Amino acid sequence: VATNDVAAMGAEPVGLQVVLLLPLQTEDDEIRRVMEEISRACCQLGVEVLGGHTERTVKVREPIVVLTALGLVEPGRLVTSAGARPGDQLLMTKAAALEGTAVLAWEMGERLAATVGRAVVERARGFLEEVSVVREGLAAAALGVHAMHDATEGGLLGAVWEMCQASGVCAEVWEERVVVREETRRICQALGADPLCLIASGTLLVAAPRGEEVARALRELGVEATVIGAVVEGVGAGAQGEAGRGLARVVRVRPDGSRQELAEAPVDEL
Repeated sequence: VATNDVAAMGAEPVGLQVVLLLPLQTEDDEIRRVMEEISRACCQLGVEVLGGHTERTVKVREPIVVLTALGLVEPGRLVTSAGARPGDQLLMTKAAALEGTAVLAWEMGERLAATVGRAVVERARGFLEEVSVVREGLAAAALGVHAMHDATEGGLLGAVWEMCQASGVCAEVWEERVVVREETRRICQALGADPLCLIASGTLLVAAPRGEEVARALRELGVEATVIGAVVEGVGAGAQGEAGRGLARVVRVRPDGSRQELAEAPVDEL
């Protein structure tokens, strides 16, 4: 996820600083296991652990891992979440709520297995293998997009809201175009969760003037990509300055045509 932040700015991740803060009773073997997992992930991403800090301390009751990713980008090629412009199309990669689905499947597996079946739970747990957006982030940046943002807390709609807030624009999200996998849909139904507002590492949000072309290019690289909305000047009644109402940064257009205005970032469903 740390390297996702770098790649979503069009920069190639090259290294990590790792800080481990651990309870006093933490055994050496547990520290070794954490660092081996970090090493495996770094090998997959082609980055190196550059340094950091390890400490056992009375200040924490559970292990805390703090990661800082560093990357390189050519001058003038930096992409931020503040570059979206009216007229841009919004596209997403992969599917909504991949991380949230996996977390729920791991943390509530037994309860969910009784409702959705163990096979669904096992497939959902595997979604953690898809949380990297480094490849698609670098590919999209090379295509000349205006803005990118890796969807995390608040899910896909949270990412759209944050991009709009940073860019000073508004957006429409067409719910029927949003990709939600069957495992996510069934788990969210079982728990009463909204998949569009569930933590979503693995989904890259992109704003581009020719979104369909960008989506097609990403699909040719083997990355699922779908246009799911548009950036606009101002939307909804709130955008017209009615008393007591804020600007509707995002409008969620439901499949039946009804419109839900979001004047503030959604709370994560997790």
